[in-house]
Order: sequence, then structure tokens, then C-alpha cells
Amino acid sequence: MTNFSRGTANNIPIFKVLDDGSLKLKGKTDAQGNGPRDFVIDPTGNYLLVTNQYSDKIVIFKRNQTTGALTDTGEKIKSCAVHPFF
Repeated sequence: MTNFSRGTANNIPIFKVLDDGSLKLKGKTDAQGNGPRDFVIDPTGNYLLVTNQYSDKIVIFKRNQTTGALTDTGEKIKSCAVHPFF
């Protein structure tokens, strides 16, 4: 997982790693907030937590380990920290 600046985009890109190590964009998922900033996959690999810097919330997505597809669980955690994972 990587963190990179994408201007004002409020989505999470989903990539496939190709055999040669390059990345292919497979799709995008709405971040369910403003300013997705940091991401972490839980230890089971089943969930992705996303901090939204300007919405002051952490959004929890269910993660398909085979396809990388993300589904919003509807679970959100209020946060006053800009970077709660660091």
C-alpha cells in the first residue's frame, strides 16, 4: 500500500501488480470522505482503514484479498487527528 498525492481526488485507486512488477489501474473506490490521506490494511488482510484528513473520520472498507475490490462497511470512526496511523 502506498500513500501519494492525487490533488483533489477523493477516491482510492485499486491496482493489479503485473508479472513484470508494473501496476495496472483496475478501478477506483470513493473514499467516503474528504482528503483520503493514510491507509492501513488490518492484520487479517480483510479490511482497509482510510483516514480522511478534511472529514476527520476513518472509514472501514471490506477488502477482497483476491481482486482488491473494496466495499464500504458503513463503519466510520470519528478522529480529530490528521494522521492517526503515524
